[in-house]
Amino acid sequence: MIVLAIAAAALGEQPAAGRLDKLPAYVLVKVDNAVRFLDQPTLDAIHAGKLKPPVKIKGRLQHGIMAIGGETTGTIIHARPGSQGAKIEKIVWELDLGGDRARLKTAEQADGKTVIVTGTVSSRPGVEIERRTIVRVDSLTPLRQRRPK
Repeated sequence: MIVLAIAAAALGEQPAAGRLDKLPAYVLVKVDNAVRFLDQPTLDAIHAGKLKPPVKIKGRLQHGIMAIGGETTGTIIHARPGSQGAKIEKIVWELDLGGDRARLKTAEQADGKTVIVTGTVSSRPGVEIERRTIVRVDSLTPLRQRRPK
């Protein structure tokens, strides 16, 4: 895959098995026309509001989330950056489905399952949560669950 080759080259490493679909979770960002795994400097720039890059995330979706004061979009994704050398343990980002009925229905059906999300990530200040990282979703695709052998 071209995206994987670019991401691996940006980090100077080859992910296991050489294919993104083999990774249980990942976060790819596009910065300066290069696609790479999420790293700490990029995450810091997102949190500082200096960067709002396109992202592709594979992770576990949770829908129907509630928070004090309603400070949530109601949908989140749990993922790991995908890079062996990344210092980031995991990310938990909110997903803004934009009120799109089809995406809302997909999120309800994919609750607790692995999905691939594309969109644009940004950060905004919160009240109870100091810094909220939110992905404005362009696409939400549930992955088929493998059956145990």
